[in-house]
Amino acid sequence: MPVNLRPVNPQIHINGDSGQLILESNFFPGSGNGFLIPPDITGKRIIKMKLRTSASSFLIKNGAIGYYVELYPEWRNLPMENSTNIFAYEDSRLRNITSPQNHFINGIGLTPVELTSFTSDVNFNEVTLRWSTAQEINNQRFDIERISPGSGKWIIAGSVPGHGTVSGVRDYSFCEHLSSGTYNYRLKQIDYNGNYEFFFLKNEVDVGIPAKYKLLQNYPNPFNSSTIINYELKEDCNLNISLFDINGKEIMNLEQGSFKAGYYTLRLNSAELSTGIYFYRLAGHGNSSRFNLLKKMLIVK
Repeated sequence: MPVNLRPVNPQIHINGDSGQLILESNFFPGSGNGFLIPPDITGKRIIKMKLRTSASSFLIKNGAIGYYVELYPEWRNLPMENSTNIFAYEDSRLRNITSPQNHFINGIGLTPVELTSFTSDVNFNEVTLRWSTAQEINNQRFDIERISPGSGKWIIAGSVPGHGTVSGVRDYSFCEHLSSGTYNYRLKQIDYNGNYEFFFLKNEVDVGIPAKYKLLQNYPNPFNSSTIINYELKEDCNLNISLFDINGKEIMNLEQGSFKAGYYTLRLNSAELSTGIYFYRLAGHGNSSRFNLLKKMLIVK
C-alpha cells in the first residue's frame, strides 16, 4: 500500500513471555498518521500488513511428521470493530485467522495440507490440473473451483478425494473440457471437520480457438441410451447438425443456428430411435469457407 495509507502507530506491550501488537486506526489530519482508508461498497476496509519475527524463542516440537515450530499469535477485535476479519497469506494459501486461537504460520509440517506444486496443461480444449502434497492431516477432499474474467463468481468444476492423514508425496490430477476463453483456478482443501484453505493457480489458463472445422466421432459408440458428439468451429458461423438413417433420410435435427468460434458438445438421446446404423452431419458456412462433415454411429438396444 502507499505509505500514506499504511496502518500507523503500532504498539507492542510485553507481559512476561507474551506480547501484544496493537494497530491504531488511521486518523487525518495528524502528525505521523496516514489517510483514513475508505470502506468499499460492502462496508469493509482492506489493510495489508506483514508480521516478521526471528522465531528464536518459539517452541520446537518433534511430532509424527517431523520437527516443526509452533507459533501462538492471538487476534482480538475491539467491541466497536467486531466485524473485522483478519487473513494471512502463505504463498498461494489464503487463511482466515480472525478467531482468537493458535494459528500455525510458516511452520514445517503444521498446515493440514502442504502443497508442493500446482500446475496446468492445455491440449486443445482439454484442461488438466496437477498438484502434489508433501503431507496431509485430516484431509477430506479438494474442490476444484473455476472463474472466468468478468463473471465475478467461482463455480465448482469438480472434486477429488483427499488421503486423510498421511506423510510422503501424494499426486493429484483433474481434467475437464472447456469452451474457448480464459480461466482462473483454485483448490479448496476441506478437512473432515469442515475447515478449509484455498490454493490459487498462479497462471491463467487460456483455451484457444480451433484451427479448422472438425466433427469428432461420437462416444460411446456403439451406444444404447445416449452418446456425446463433439465438434469444433474455427470461426463464427451458421451451422446445422442433422441425423440420418441408413437410407439417407433425415430423421432428426440436433443443432441449428449461429455459433461463435470454439469447442462444442451435444448429447444425443436414443429413446425414440431403434437399433441400427445412423449418420450425423455437420454442415454450414463461416465468413471464409463452407463445411460438410459426416460420421457414422451405431445404436444397439
